[in-house]
Amino acid sequence: MFAAYNKTIVRRFFAQVLNGRDRAAVGDLFAGHPLLAAATVRTAAAYHRAIPDVRFVLDALIAEDDRVAACWTARGTHVVAARGIVRRAAPVRITGVYVFRLADGAIVGLRPHTRWPEDTDRRDAQN
Repeated sequence: MFAAYNKTIVRRFFAQVLNGRDRAAVGDLFAGHPLLAAATVRTAAAYHRAIPDVRFVLDALIAEDDRVAACWTARGTHVVAARGIVRRAAPVRITGVYVFRLADGAIVGLRPHTRWPEDTDRRDAQN
């Protein structure tokens, strides 16, 4: 029961915050955790600045107890420098896994694992 409810909260995060750009939703989703909410707003804003047309797609949601793992893919046109990537206007694909911890209907923890294009480029150059 809690797993299904927690998945709904994570879906709201992707729909409202990352795709909907609704900063006010962050306060609701991260109720009682202002530092985590502020960090999330900054991260979302960085994505939206670097990739104005970014769309996040949930590839998989796995929930157990108070945790939800969300595997996602983001696509868009990268138009400004972000995280050390050279300025360009080209399609970009980013993948990641966010592991959420939830309590009392709110996100109380978030561990992001993101794979940016330069991560792949660097590994390819080493091989």
